[in-house]
Amino acid sequence: MKHRIIMSLTALMAVRLVHADDTPPTKEFIAKAGEGDMAAQLSLAYRYRDGKGVKRDYAEAMRWAHLAADRGNAEAMDFVGWMFFEGLGVKHDPAIAAGYFKAAAGESAAAAWNLGQCYFGAQGVEQDVPKALEAWNKAAAMGHGRAASAAALLAFHMLGNDCAMP
Repeated sequence: MKHRIIMSLTALMAVRLVHADDTPPTKEFIAKAGEGDMAAQLSLAYRYRDGKGVKRDYAEAMRWAHLAADRGNAEAMDFVGWMFFEGLGVKHDPAIAAGYFKAAAGESAAAAWNLGQCYFGAQGVEQDVPKALEAWNKAAAMGHGRAASAAALLAFHMLGNDCAMP
């Protein structure tokens, strides 16, 4: 039974990807990002990560994301954390990723979801299932559907209820 619960939760942990459109960014848009517009900076980070409208370049994605993350933008912190978690353009480092997710989890549903995954799977932090549940509940309260499902399944399991799962 425990194995089926874990397999069900693992299936819920699909990667969230944000996609930019394929239109190349205008000079004005790039200038706006260069002047400190955090939404434009994050948009460029996604474009460079995904190769949308520009050549894929993880280092450039991290450069733009860091500009916004270093100023406290929670979505940018989640982005940077994810890049470290996956090792995209940087050395794979779940501990650094978990630090970014922790910093952003209060404002970003995606960061709270990712932090829960770190706690549940002992990725960059010690495994702590109650903290995973807490993080997923926080993400669910911010509207993250997969976090709500994972939290419900985990809470049900932690309460000692046993249900027949296909």
